Amino acid sequence: MRTISLVAFCYFFVFTLFAQQATEPLERSWHKKFGGRGVDIILDVIETMEGNIAAIGKSKTRSNGGFDYYLLITDINKNTTIEKCIGRRNDDGAHAIIQTYDGGYLVVGYTESFGKGSRGKRDGWILKLDEKGQTLWDQIYGTNQIDEFTDVVQAADGGFFVSGTSDDSAWLMRLDAKGEKIWEKKQQYDFRPTFSNSLTQLSNGDLVLAGKSIIDEQEEMYILCMRSDGLVRWEKSFDAEQAAVAKEIISSLRDELLITGVANVQRGDLFFMKLSSTGAIISEQQFGGTGADGGE
Repeated sequence: MRTISLVAFCYFFVFTLFAQQATEPLERSWHKKFGGRGVDIILDVIETMEGNIAAIGKSKTRSNGGFDYYLLITDINKNTTIEKCIGRRNDDGAHAIIQTYDGGYLVVGYTESFGKGSRGKRDGWILKLDEKGQTLWDQIYGTNQIDEFTDVVQAADGGFFVSGTSDDSAWLMRLDAKGEKIWEKKQQYDFRPTFSNSLTQLSNGDLVLAGKSIIDEQEEMYILCMRSDGLVRWEKSFDAEQAAVAKEIISSLRDELLITGVANVQRGDLFFMKLSSTGAIISEQQFGGTGADGGE
């Protein structure tokens, strides 16, 4: 049996490193395992407005065929209230979950199942769930190539900005509150294969995507800033000596961009980088030993 383990303190540890060097070891506040007899993998965790935990990923425990979306919601005491798999015939996997303004959830990821709305081998799949985890609607978007969504933020009007990768291009899509596409933008850096792993929104409404671009088989960290109407404000690629792949990005209250990921991909070190809202490097740090390390 393979289970999943959620450790609450890890998020606080990551961002404490940006602020100051830790002088005392951090203490774990709680630790609990979830899962069934099959393979269960959590890829995103949030704390809800009620103080509960909502997590999403993929599972083979109760699958409809291959991996399915895996949804886990706990109460404030970390007792499981909802645990379910949502999927189609072939592999499906969820990358991100947010709680929406109505108290429900929006989940984004991919599906490799053929059927209504499918386009290629892998398509971006969006699920809108109510507060009990029941599906209200779903949407599939993609091309005849490999496409998947990796992150999402909700817009002030109740719609959504969904990011990911489509046909070797960073992909941002604007949706209304029902998941219908308003516009989409695909961007490659200098005509290179370009991938988006994470998305955040600044106080002025700008969207910032983080991931990687590839040149001569070398991965370089890639950051793309777009206006809320889809026009590019700026984009930057950082060479591998600074950082290779951005896995996660968030924005601070001062609109600084906090990024974590993998540097020195041959060895694999954990890196943290802080950028200004215009992409200027404020600080960067790397951590790791002789083995593979990385942050997401």
